[in-house]
Amino acid sequence: MFRKSSQKAAILAAATALTVTASHAPAQLFSPYGAFYGSDLSRQDINRLNEAAKKAATEPIGTQEAWENPSTGNRGTVQAVEELQRDGMPCRRLRYDIEQQGQASPQTYYFVRCQLRSGQWKLDASEEN
Repeated sequence: MFRKSSQKAAILAAATALTVTASHAPAQLFSPYGAFYGSDLSRQDINRLNEAAKKAATEPIGTQEAWENPSTGNRGTVQAVEELQRDGMPCRRLRYDIEQQGQASPQTYYFVRCQLRSGQWKLDASEEN
């Protein structure tokens, strides 16, 4: 249970990072000890996951964006699975499937992102998995 909740926190932080500029993202994502909120995802993993999520948020529903990090053996996909509206904003529910080296099965998470008038995508943190 703890592993699943720390993994969820890592993905939530990664998803949140999409609304932060790239130059500030690493400092806000990593603890002073270099670990990513208790997960086994590396900085490179998170960067690759974020790039896939950026693409998935703007692609047609059902399009799957893959990411992979040969250095760590971690990989996954991000897929927009549903369009919805929240407070007048267009939103997307994204499905994150993450396969980590040494884990028996992939972990799946869902997060909702909404597009602001500025064009940026914001995580709707009120939604639970």
